[in-house]
Amino acid sequence: MANGTLKVGTITTSTGSGTITIPSGVTLSGGGIDNTPAFQAYLGAKQTVSSGSTTKINLNTEVFDSDSMYDASTNYRFTPTTAGKYFCFLNVEVSWDSGYGDVAEAEIQKNGSSALRSRFILQTGTDNGFYGVQNVSGILDFNGSSDYIEGYAKYDGNSPFFVHGSNKTFFGAYKIIGA
Repeated sequence: MANGTLKVGTITTSTGSGTITIPSGVTLSGGGIDNTPAFQAYLGAKQTVSSGSTTKINLNTEVFDSDSMYDASTNYRFTPTTAGKYFCFLNVEVSWDSGYGDVAEAEIQKNGSSALRSRFILQTGTDNGFYGVQNVSGILDFNGSSDYIEGYAKYDGNSPFFVHGSNKTFFGAYKIIGA
């Protein structure tokens, strides 16, 4: 310990484990200690998406929200107050009645603009009803004050199109340690 700062590097022992004793009254803090802020939320009930529109998914049920940065009741958005790089992900389960060649997208928007998007073509051609899952993920920079992300679905086709809830459609992000 020098000038009140404890610096710890890699600690290894012959058995692969060890112990660090932190004196009473000492608090560990600083960047790189954990992956927070972090959250995960899911859509609680089926949501309809109209053809030709990009629709915000009402991901209204929190699995966890480490620092209360996710709004699960009004805007359905994550606004972290810690700057840095975040791994962001959105999983969308959908169903449709028919629609050979119809197109669907899962999209994460940052500050109201498309940031990460995944697109797929619905290859059905029958009227039996079908399910699909679309995933999108990536790393985004946040400024720690006003940057936010939201989850969206888009559909271009003629058939009724639904985004499914009950933890089948989910959205989350976490701060990347050391980035």
